[in-house]
Amino acid sequence: MEVKAANKPTTRVWLYRIIDQDTNTDKKLNGEDATIGYLSDLSGKNLQQITPNNTRIIGTQIKVEKFLEGSQIVITGISA
Repeated sequence: MEVKAANKPTTRVWLYRIIDQDTNTDKKLNGEDATIGYLSDLSGKNLQQITPNNTRIIGTQIKVEKFLEGSQIVITGISA
């Protein structure tokens, strides 16, 4: 994903959807468990969780908004 802000260099990041817990206790990790969103730099370092625990991403719509002097990434379509 690329983030462009006026008068600033382009920022490129990876967006991850990770299932790491059996939140519905069916003894399987699958799409019915919580899916947590993360961002990292292109090297895979600096991984940051961007959605709350125990949420499931049902779809993503990436929208970059001007926020003060930088940019803010807004992800919608998240359910708890």
